[in-house]
Amino acid sequence: MKKIILSILTSTLISLNGFSQAPDFGFETWANVPFSTTVQDPVGWASFNVLGISGMPQSVFKDTAAPSPFAGTTSVKVVTGKLPASVLIENPFNTTENLDTVGLLVVGKTQLSTTAPVLFGYPYTTRSANLSFASMYQPVGNDSGFVVAFLTKWNVNHRDTIARGIYSTGANASTYTSNSISMNYNPAFAFVNPDTQRVYISSSVYLHPGAKMGSAIFVDALQWSGLVIGTNDIDGIFNKVSIYPNPANTSVSFKSDLAAERIEIIDITGRIIDSYQMNDNQLTIHTNHLAPGIYVYNMYNEQKMIIGRGKFEISK
Repeated sequence: MKKIILSILTSTLISLNGFSQAPDFGFETWANVPFSTTVQDPVGWASFNVLGISGMPQSVFKDTAAPSPFAGTTSVKVVTGKLPASVLIENPFNTTENLDTVGLLVVGKTQLSTTAPVLFGYPYTTRSANLSFASMYQPVGNDSGFVVAFLTKWNVNHRDTIARGIYSTGANASTYTSNSISMNYNPAFAFVNPDTQRVYISSSVYLHPGAKMGSAIFVDALQWSGLVIGTNDIDGIFNKVSIYPNPANTSVSFKSDLAAERIEIIDITGRIIDSYQMNDNQLTIHTNHLAPGIYVYNMYNEQKMIIGRGKFEISK
């Protein structure tokens, strides 16, 4: 029996050794999947349409019927279908069982392989804050659909997840709504920029056997936006904060031209050292407890928004 074992939604599955074309986030451009002259995937995306040669029903479609598309001339429709008995896909949430029902579209490329029919990801180096898109969902039973995004970085022999975010819904909607995923950054990688984006669109849950045949999610007009400043990018971004002395010995002082409430100190590993309340937009910290080295500060206002970020050095 042909066995295809694929762990979905893990950011450390494989090292990408071949990328797809740039993903068409508007779903306007499509291309034939291998060994088909009629079944297509959007350019820069991959699906299990490639398994049509094994008996997998088509699960990703161009959609042009009203009220679709949300923008342009085409959106994407992902439908949950039954996998052929000869195809085994490992459930990433329970490795003792296999999925038998699936509807999935991912940024990446398909290949004719019995071990990895999908290569995930496309180069991306920006620490984006949000991924916006329009969607509608037509579940069967209590099924749920989702869009999930990862920003990752290859690290010698594994892939680190720099940030992740997810949107999910179980509500039946026959018209498009605008949605936005907020990316949550791992503080351990405050000093790291991503090298790859991974975006997954699924018409069903993966908590087997929750996926229901026929559930459908429609998605259009994905777009990255915003910026989460990393320590590789902070110099010159915020110029409303004075730090002195820098390098510091026994103490370091901060003064903001903006209304500031709190400062958070982070070490080079991304660990939060401490958080301090500011007084009249000013703060002096005694540094006896800090080891020599480079530190990062985040300055917040009363609305808990970052209004300043920078580096300072402790030299003893």
